[in-house]
Amino acid sequence: MQPFTFARGVSGARRLRRRRMSSDRPLYMRGRRPARVLLLSGVVLAAALITGVVSAAPADLDPTFGSGGMVQAQSAPELVIQPDGKIFAGPVRYNPDGTIDTSFGIGGSVSGGGEAVLLQPDGRIVFRTGSGLSRSNPDGSLDTSFGTGGRVTLDFVASAVLLQPDGKLVGIGSIGQRNFALVRYNSDGSIDTSFGDAGKVTTGFASPVPEFPSQARATAGILQRDGKIVVGGTLAPDTTDCCPPQRHAVLSRYHPNGSLDASFGSGGILHFWSLFAYDHKGADPTDLALDKDGKIIVENDWKFARLHDDGSLAAEGVFRHPDGWSSQFDQGAESLTVQPDGKIVAVGYVTIDPGSGQKGAIVRLNPDLSLDTSFSDDGFLITANGTENAVLIQPDGKIVTSGSTYLSRYLGDSATHVSIDVSPGNAQNKINLPKGNIRVAILSTADFDATTIDPSTVCFGDADAPLERNCSYAHHKADVKDVNADGSPDLILHFETAQTGIDPGDTTACLTGTTRGGLPVDGCDLISTR
Repeated sequence: MQPFTFARGVSGARRLRRRRMSSDRPLYMRGRRPARVLLLSGVVLAAALITGVVSAAPADLDPTFGSGGMVQAQSAPELVIQPDGKIFAGPVRYNPDGTIDTSFGIGGSVSGGGEAVLLQPDGRIVFRTGSGLSRSNPDGSLDTSFGTGGRVTLDFVASAVLLQPDGKLVGIGSIGQRNFALVRYNSDGSIDTSFGDAGKVTTGFASPVPEFPSQARATAGILQRDGKIVVGGTLAPDTTDCCPPQRHAVLSRYHPNGSLDASFGSGGILHFWSLFAYDHKGADPTDLALDKDGKIIVENDWKFARLHDDGSLAAEGVFRHPDGWSSQFDQGAESLTVQPDGKIVAVGYVTIDPGSGQKGAIVRLNPDLSLDTSFSDDGFLITANGTENAVLIQPDGKIVTSGSTYLSRYLGDSATHVSIDVSPGNAQNKINLPKGNIRVAILSTADFDATTIDPSTVCFGDADAPLERNCSYAHHKADVKDVNADGSPDLILHFETAQTGIDPGDTTACLTGTTRGGLPVDGCDLISTR
């Protein structure tokens, strides 16, 4: 097999979620080698797992989701996950097992349609519509306290929507084909007149080709920890007479009041004239993310950059498929996200040769932007979709993607196995059914501090039927106590027996969760029921 190359070189920004045609035949492969076949029937897959023929590894499709890890679904440019594991893809809400949650809205879809873009802490969901934004209640009905009848109208199509800690919403897009545009709403949907000029901000740019006016297109935005807003997009001359197209990535950064932040780039605007230059068709950047240290990650066409706070380059890298591709073949990344451990997951598509058509792709990078070869053996995965449009990381580390044909879930990094003691102090670990509370101690060891676990993420119950656990049910309390007298503090959680899915005769119970740093953990213990 031709070796994989990861070039240190130019970097770039992301295309606005483009709709691409699906390839005419499914493919799931790693590099150039066909992967282990995961699209097995439930019976065959279960048998394989029991006998050990198939060993789960990062980037394997998750057999507990949909059919062999995939659900046929409408492509969504954004994915949103709730604390209970339910997933929004476009207007539809899915249960953690991939089935449509028919308790939401109308048959599982939000009233009035739209694409889910963010989840508020109070459980309300903001959707992007063709002409503005809408907000729904947790049950999928329109929230009539927002705007007019649950909707607000924009002067542009929002390419990104940001939620501030104070509940205000920032819509980002382009207006008049010449300017980036931002508008900020109060939590009730009224315009926040303290932002910019009566609630709105527009930013124009000098053309990369002086003899032609510029055309600007905002495609993404992020909110920094200090409240500053970063917008990314494309700047190009408004002409078809310029070959190759002089299209470039551009970023602008704003203070919380909407004024340009002069400490970033040049007067608040950062051009990538050489770093993100295009040599053929050009593209529409940008996807943006913050790494675990708060630095900006920019990506376009599988080119990546990490920026210092002033916009100067901190690191860069370029992903290239080992088969390579000519500049005449369309390819690019559509979305990226950062894992709690700092690794970066990007999704998009590649065209390896004209005959094979477009193929969806997932790439994972280490924090230094080098390829993470622990992911799918070689750091990238070719999927069954014609393109992958959106990605999110679940609290348990699993990777969810939305593509041209399928909503898919892949296994993430292996969880840290923790020692647990069900009903500590009871040698038989007895559980009284069907009511009452169950005390579960997560034990600290020389290698693991149990008190670093976030109690709100822990889901406990029947080992054989994890979907029967009610992971949305709040714990009564969490205590810290040394239950085994080893000198280390342990974490004690309390669960309602009826919410665990434990039935008479069950002999094992397990839990999953994450640390406050986002690292997945799991553990099991023998039990007896009465």
